[in-house]
Amino acid sequence: MDFARKYYGLFIALGFCAFLLMAGDGRACLWDKDTLAEEGGDLPDVVDVIVGRYDLFPAEYYQARLERVTKVIEEDRFALPEYDDAAVACDRLGRFDEAIVWMERKRAVLDEIDTLSDADRFDHEYRYLANLGTFYAHRWVASGADREDLADLQRGRDLIAEAIEFNPDAHFGRERYQLFALEWLLDPPNPEEVHRQLVPVFLSSQPGLGDRDLLGSSRSQPEDLVKLGFEDAIEGISGLVTLGAAGESVDTMHTLAVLLQLEGRSSMAYLASRRTNELRELGRETLHPTLMEVIGDQTSLFDVGANSLEEGAQRTVRVYYEKARKVARAGREARNAFILEMHARGEHRDTHPEVWARLPEFPPLPPLPDYQNSAYISEETVVNLMVGSMLFFVLLFLFQDKLKLRKK
Repeated sequence: MDFARKYYGLFIALGFCAFLLMAGDGRACLWDKDTLAEEGGDLPDVVDVIVGRYDLFPAEYYQARLERVTKVIEEDRFALPEYDDAAVACDRLGRFDEAIVWMERKRAVLDEIDTLSDADRFDHEYRYLANLGTFYAHRWVASGADREDLADLQRGRDLIAEAIEFNPDAHFGRERYQLFALEWLLDPPNPEEVHRQLVPVFLSSQPGLGDRDLLGSSRSQPEDLVKLGFEDAIEGISGLVTLGAAGESVDTMHTLAVLLQLEGRSSMAYLASRRTNELRELGRETLHPTLMEVIGDQTSLFDVGANSLEEGAQRTVRVYYEKARKVARAGREARNAFILEMHARGEHRDTHPEVWARLPEFPPLPPLPDYQNSAYISEETVVNLMVGSMLFFVLLFLFQDKLKLRKK
């Protein structure tokens, strides 16, 4: 029996498999990091955002601030920063009509006062636009997100767009992504036109990222966010959570998960999707008007990153999320309990900074787990396969030449 002929097909098959791993769409595997510890190590703030390790002060905190600044304004109606504090306090208390009225009062004072420096006027004009736009958007959502009446949402979008034009770099670009979210709500993309593996996100309609053949597909690469001008997207969306109320939004958390997946951080994406699903279990749903009708019971589409992780890795992420959430909740509860004790004594951050300095720190989160996700082949493994396939071919040809010499 001719040994070379007998195993020739096997050699070719092995070489071909190595070639596919080297040259095909398997390249998407190469930039998917293997462990949550590795993925999250350079994004600690994002882990905090996902698990809720940030402050959400109790209503008493904002009520006390509102009472204080109201008295200040009664004594000095030109105390411009206090108008912002009063308005934001009302927004946090869900009193959006009052928040808007406070901004109208600030507008009147801004138009009257002529002693502001250029820098101060610039700052107050920007705050007026950004705050007022946010209040209109929040009022629309809190009023039931009525798609038959988009006036507040449109007004909010226009004001945020004006704020961005006025000061593009404020809040580290957060308003840019707030604007994307408002535009997404005003003109939601058709779920059937978005990549079949994804639920529409705030950036689904943006040039480049909205390409159904790119977003979430095997063609996507970690550098795509940078190339398309969205290098600050993860930071911007995270800012919506920590500086606003977006941590309770299914759409915001899902957007964050998809962006992390696009960067090749499947474990982090799956971690973020734990928060998305927790919100959905609490009864919160997407504000997209037709999404749930289109996807039906395919709610696994919210499990971003799951397809890139083996079951053991998924389980590790789920366990970590529960532990980290418990720590974050305990930290927030301890801080808020301290604040309520201050409030009971008539103390507040604004009036008793020396007491506020003793506010308990958030406890550290558990270390990010370090595990190997065998569902993806590491770059080192692919290199070894490439070298191995080359050796197979070399040995094959040498063996064939040796057999030919023997026959002669």
